[in-house]
Amino acid sequence: MEHKHEDGKVKFKTGHFSTFAVVAVECTHNYNSTVTAPTCTEGGYTTYTCSACSDTYTGDEVAATGHTGGEPKVENETSSAYESVVYCVSCGIELSRETVNKGPVTDEKMKIFAVALSLQDYIGLQVAVLETNINGGVYDSAYLTYVQTAPDGTSISGTAEFNLAMGAYVGAEVPVMAWSMSDSIVITLYYKNGDVVYRGETRTTSVRTRAMEMISTSNAKNKAVCVTMLNYGAAVQDAFDHCDSEAEYLANYYLAEDQKVIPGVEFTGTVSMPDGTLKPTTGALSFGAKVMMDFPIKIADLSEYKICYRIDGGAEIELTADEIKTLTAGNVTYCGPSIAAKPRYMRSEYTITIYDKETGNKVYGDIVCSIAALAKAHENGRYHNVVATMLAYGDAVAAL
Repeated sequence: MEHKHEDGKVKFKTGHFSTFAVVAVECTHNYNSTVTAPTCTEGGYTTYTCSACSDTYTGDEVAATGHTGGEPKVENETSSAYESVVYCVSCGIELSRETVNKGPVTDEKMKIFAVALSLQDYIGLQVAVLETNINGGVYDSAYLTYVQTAPDGTSISGTAEFNLAMGAYVGAEVPVMAWSMSDSIVITLYYKNGDVVYRGETRTTSVRTRAMEMISTSNAKNKAVCVTMLNYGAAVQDAFDHCDSEAEYLANYYLAEDQKVIPGVEFTGTVSMPDGTLKPTTGALSFGAKVMMDFPIKIADLSEYKICYRIDGGAEIELTADEIKTLTAGNVTYCGPSIAAKPRYMRSEYTITIYDKETGNKVYGDIVCSIAALAKAHENGRYHNVVATMLAYGDAVAAL
């Protein structure tokens, strides 16, 4: 008997007969590995392939790497802004694009000429710069920003444009609430040329600081305005709980004791509101940078009416949309005129008239009142010190 292997078969031969049997031969496998690295978005793995029989499978899977942001690149730059773009360092795909406005360029030559206390129209500061810095070819325009910060860290910020029609000096107004005369106010000057912004001087002050300076250097009338204004601010702080726990925050803290006296003032004038569908429910005062007279009417909208007022019989002044205040109490909406009264006019008679816009006809009898008359309601109440010092302040301004 003889045998031999042929093509994986075993052949047996005996005499005249040959016998063939198919016998399976198991491959012992010799695998070669090929690694597929992970990418930013797809996982990686290893492919194993047998060199003898080509059997294959995958394993050793790993997660995708995710994108890796590189350093931001500046693109599409202009004089005022640029785009900050971040690309993946591995695959180059754009990950983010942000428009960045360039910060203002500091120009230390641009100075605030003066910061003065407003004595005539409102409580606050008047900031002046030289007109030639703007219209003299240096810059196109100017504005300022202000940040008013109370001792508890709360702050109010805003911007103010400069009035270019004031002559050699142009000014901007920073109004300050009556209870905030002691707050620190940071004023920063800005100029513009086209879309490029330049930052000028920054100055820190307060209404109280400027008032105390005027008390020590100015004439008797200006001194009287400053003293009464600071007493008014302290009274508002006390009455409406705006005073910090430290007494030093009181607006009149640095006044001499004989200057802190609550004045005896005369409460004059009457309030007249005729009956009618547009009769206000009341006349009320609110105390801010200016004293406001509010006349809420039980109506949702006054847009079909024109509301005007006269001061001591003078020319009519039409209220703007911003001077019509709307408020809701419970389920009732009120709408009515809210008139800012300058200090010198606290004893002046205001006549308020409501007209139909379409016909021009008067639709309600005149409301006649004054700040002093509305203050009379508080003459003997909780807010006596507020209205007494307020009227003393108005009387001092009127005497200038």
